Amino acid sequence: MTLDPPFRAASAADARVIAELVDMASEGVAAIEWQADARQQGGVDMLDVGARLYAGDQGNYCYRNCVVAEQDGAVMGMLLSFAEGPAEEVSYGSGLSRDRIAEAATVVAR
Repeated sequence: MTLDPPFRAASAADARVIAELVDMASEGVAAIEWQADARQQGGVDMLDVGARLYAGDQGNYCYRNCVVAEQDGAVMGMLLSFAEGPAEEVSYGSGLSRDRIAEAATVVAR
């Protein structure tokens, strides 16, 4: 399915830009946790911590649960979606199907 703007499934290579977008969308809340982890890891950059998280392929916060929007080859936006509920009922790393995310993104883009 081709959408305007073009949406595509995120890949591990998008992890850094996903982390940057999550940091912006959370108004710094994500950075608080990432900064704590960065200090424990010897002072690495907090966005590197976030990027490693999103480069993984398991859990709610991974690239597999993201769809990115591109314009002229650059990521200009992102949609993150995952199921939430009691731990025994949630299949982590699965999120919504890419078709359902693309459908939601189409509605948001209108």
